[in-house]
Amino acid sequence: IWTNEEVILSTRLFLLKAYWASHQTEEAFIEAHAIQTTVETTATKTTPSNCRSALLLLACQTIAHFANDTTNDITNDTTNNSLTPPTNCNAILALGLSSCRIILTNNTPLGGNPKQRRVFYTVESELHERNGDLSAAASSIESLIASMPPTSHGNNVPYITATSRLYELRVAMGVIDVEQERVKAEALEARRVVIKAHRQQRRRRVQNERSHRLGETLTRLAPQIKDRVERPANNTNESTTTRGFFEGLGTKEERAVLRSIDWGSVPPALTPDAVGGGGIRHNKGVRIRRKRMQLEALFVLLVDLIERHNLVTTATTTRSNSASDGYLHIVDFGAGSGNSCLVFCWLLRDTCRFTLVENNSTAVAIGKQRTREAGLDSTVSWMCGDVADFDAPFDIGLATHLCGGATDLAMANCLDQKAAFLVTPCCLGKLKYHVATKNNNSKGNSLQYPRSTWLQKHLTAEEYVDLSRFGDCSVAEDGVGGRMEEGENGNGMRLEGKMLLDADR
Repeated sequence: IWTNEEVILSTRLFLLKAYWASHQTEEAFIEAHAIQTTVETTATKTTPSNCRSALLLLACQTIAHFANDTTNDITNDTTNNSLTPPTNCNAILALGLSSCRIILTNNTPLGGNPKQRRVFYTVESELHERNGDLSAAASSIESLIASMPPTSHGNNVPYITATSRLYELRVAMGVIDVEQERVKAEALEARRVVIKAHRQQRRRRVQNERSHRLGETLTRLAPQIKDRVERPANNTNESTTTRGFFEGLGTKEERAVLRSIDWGSVPPALTPDAVGGGGIRHNKGVRIRRKRMQLEALFVLLVDLIERHNLVTTATTTRSNSASDGYLHIVDFGAGSGNSCLVFCWLLRDTCRFTLVENNSTAVAIGKQRTREAGLDSTVSWMCGDVADFDAPFDIGLATHLCGGATDLAMANCLDQKAAFLVTPCCLGKLKYHVATKNNNSKGNSLQYPRSTWLQKHLTAEEYVDLSRFGDCSVAEDGVGGRMEEGENGNGMRLEGKMLLDADR
């Protein structure tokens, strides 16, 4: 319930705003002066309640802003110089400053919260400057900056604005010599340029030394790498007919024959250019063409892997990991929304069952929608979780563009299940996070880096991280988008580093 004083004060505030809006400055000043008297009397004689404090705070805010805006209009508009005493610029300034002081010297609820007090400091500084007292204006800004918590410094906009304002006032006061400050700033900038150049030079020297050491390592291990990546399949002696590990699918003529996917028969919801959701959105032309080429190549390898798996299981007469209904169980780790596997699900729907594992719930929801639209609910199941969380038996594991050490987790999971795998590593530079944390696989066995006992004899974990950073490069067959060093030798070394990482796996 409002008291009579509060009702009268609210009415006067309404009149003040009305006069102020209609540019009736003398009438507005009379109302502001009366409100000011009421506020001073209430603030000095009693401790107002929270409700009354809010009303008095609003009154002081209104008076301060009225004084600031009106004196600014008087200063910039000569038509207002006809105002008669006591309604002159100095009287209005004094009224506004008095309102600011009432708030800023009060520690009761009338003093407002820190954000409100900072507004009063800003208005008080502007009023002092308009009154010609630059020292008092600077003092208000200093108080404003002091009221800001240290965590708000740095790139905080209010803090930057306040410090810039203080600098301008000090320049106007003559406290700061602009020319001297300019010379200091230029010297500081020149020093920063020199320090930056030294850092870049030191970084290049460290990189060159690291590259030199890695180059020596690659040269020393080159024969072993060649032997391991070109080793014939199934330990046979058919080296002349076995495709090398890094030779891809052969010549262009051979690849033309290996167009393994009839894209016209694949449901639109499953293709890389799917419109409804999950398809490639940006730079579609190049990326969709590459994605189709990748899926066609992977499908050839996957079919070959399935055929070899069937030969092994036929010879042993048992299929340990397959479902009881006889279907081959394939798991895709890091499936995203299905761009790298749903096409395979469609093409192999008569002989295989798929589980797609992805830790992004949004991608899983999109993938499930694509699965339903293609009618693959009985063929495909989705799991929202990490690679290491999947512990059900399966026959073949896939991992396409699974970043950093997540590829190693997928391979470890496949080895735990005695399953075959087909992986396409990427983001080798992110291996440093897995080397540092030694992420665990599904059975809690720490993954060691380097991965093989062979490379552990030649590289430390630190050297392995350097190698992963060095070998983190991509090469596009059509020459678009490759992120390689300039110079033929640099490119070759980085590719050799990439080859060593994959050989280690």
